[in-house]
Amino acid sequence: MEKEPEYRNREPDLETESIRAWVSNKKEAKEVENIAKEEKHKIVIHCSNNFQMRLMGFTKFIDKETEEVIFAYKFKKENKTVIYYTPDNLEVTKQAKVNIFLEKIKQIAQSSGFEMMDGREFAERSADEARKLRKMYK
Repeated sequence: MEKEPEYRNREPDLETESIRAWVSNKKEAKEVENIAKEEKHKIVIHCSNNFQMRLMGFTKFIDKETEEVIFAYKFKKENKTVIYYTPDNLEVTKQAKVNIFLEKIKQIAQSSGFEMMDGREFAERSADEARKLRKMYK
C-alpha cells in the first residue's frame, strides 16, 4: 500500500476544478521526494504544453515480462472520480485484457456514483490550470 504524504492531512492551499495544491515546507517536500524515489513503476504523462505530470498513489498492474505498467487506477473519494491510465502502444492482446478490467471498474464506478477520467485528460486539465496559475502569480 502506498504511503500517504503528511501534507495530505491538511487542507490544500489552493483548490481548483482539477488541482488540489499544497505549498510544502522543506520537511514535506523531502517526504514527497522520498516517496517518489521509492516508487518502482513510475507513470509520467507528457502534456501538450511541455508540462510533465507524475501519477502517484495508483493501483498498478505490471506486465510480468516487461516490468512495465499496463494499467493503473485510483479512486478519488473527495471528488468522486476514478482516474485510470493505460500506456500508449499497448499490444492488442494485452489491451484486450486491460479493457475487460477497465469495464469492471467502470461498472463499479457507475454504481457508486463515481465519474471515470482518463489519466491523460486529468494531466492535460491540470497542466492547463498550472499554466494559468503560473501566469497569474508571475
